[in-house]
Amino acid sequence: MSTEDGSEGVRGLVTQLLAGRLREGRPALVAACGPMPMLRAVRDMCREAQVPLQVSLESLMGCGVGACLGCMVKGAAHTEEHPQLFSVCKDGPVFDGDALAW
Repeated sequence: MSTEDGSEGVRGLVTQLLAGRLREGRPALVAACGPMPMLRAVRDMCREAQVPLQVSLESLMGCGVGACLGCMVKGAAHTEEHPQLFSVCKDGPVFDGDALAW
């Protein structure tokens, strides 16, 4: 765990902590939650190190059952011709890091 102010765990950005851990050895899995820009950076680092990543997304959820479409995120295979959308409340909130369009 890391926090920018050091109130919990290591002081600094989680990406700094992760870079050090990835240099120490290849973990079996990385699990992350937080803001999308941070998760995108973690995904890039894990992809480069060939480490599986699970991300827990935070999203406002209007209904909690996927009906309102308020918490939709694009999947990695999303195109205009063939949309791939995931509902965070119904399909997640935990996703494989490579399943999402960043």
